[in-house]
Amino acid sequence: MKELPAFEYFSDPYGHHAFIQEDMLCDCCSTVSSYYHVALSNLDGGDEVHICPACVADGSAAKRFDLVFNEIDGDVSQTIRDIIEHKTTGIISWQEHSCEVHCKDACIYLGQADAQDLANASHSNKASWMNAVGRSVDEWASFIEGRPNEDFVVDKYQCRHCGETVLVYDLS
Repeated sequence: MKELPAFEYFSDPYGHHAFIQEDMLCDCCSTVSSYYHVALSNLDGGDEVHICPACVADGSAAKRFDLVFNEIDGDVSQTIRDIIEHKTTGIISWQEHSCEVHCKDACIYLGQADAQDLANASHSNKASWMNAVGRSVDEWASFIEGRPNEDFVVDKYQCRHCGETVLVYDLS
């Protein structure tokens, strides 16, 4: 079995269930791995493929099965775009997922935020969210009361350069 690779833009894909822990034969490299990711091939038929972490990390699965694991919007280099789209496993999300960008780089996915993260959100996060829902930043405390919850999940990212926490909500 191959050693489990680390992912530059995903702090703990094994702990955050981006990979399923079970011995499985990788459809890309034909090696048995103790973890695998399930994706739908963009090739004819759209078959489900089981991919080991090594084939995600080195980009071979994306190339072989014409996969894009994550979208990324924003001003980043083509190298970073390639790492996010083809060499970083995606997260489980109700909406189409796009990796967050800060300081002209992709942010590191840290997992789901908790109530304390929302209470400590930066002013820029608060302003962005409240503007999106047509409310004032002054209403933040009442807006986040009882959140996150099963219908209002918040993903937590961190900028690799300035360390700012970026929070993004995901509604069911």
